[in-house]
Amino acid sequence: MHTELSSKDPFVGGTNDKLLEWKFDSRDFLGETVLDKISLEEVLHVNFARTDTLLVEVLHDLIKTKVNCIESENALLENRHKELKETINNLLQSRESFVKAYEDSTYEMKRAMESRDRMILFLSEKIKAHSLLVNAIEKEASSIKQIVNYTQCILNEKEEVGK
Repeated sequence: MHTELSSKDPFVGGTNDKLLEWKFDSRDFLGETVLDKISLEEVLHVNFARTDTLLVEVLHDLIKTKVNCIESENALLENRHKELKETINNLLQSRESFVKAYEDSTYEMKRAMESRDRMILFLSEKIKAHSLLVNAIEKEASSIKQIVNYTQCILNEKEEVGK
């Protein structure tokens, strides 16, 4: 415990006893100051240790939060990746179905066009045959008409002769 120094200066008009007393008082004061400094250092050391511990805990919590965020984002990305794969597979299946339907329909159209072309060719040949037949009938009709006219003329002449 440090005692309060007297307000008088020990060197001015003082005795050796006072000087010795001042020396002991200053040793006590310095001793207490050293003890206070050691205690203060211990308190600071404990406070720094606590601060370090708290800082480590805060950083640990922050890292844990960031890890949780990254894991959540990773799960979302994995779900999105899975959805995109499914969408791509569905699109590929749709494309294959479309191509097959297109090929089937073009095959059916090709068959229908070939059938139509055969029918047109058949009808064209029938029309030609009928046209030739009509021409032949017209020629025969013309020949028959000439014969009928010739016969009519002969009959008319016989009637006139027979009158």
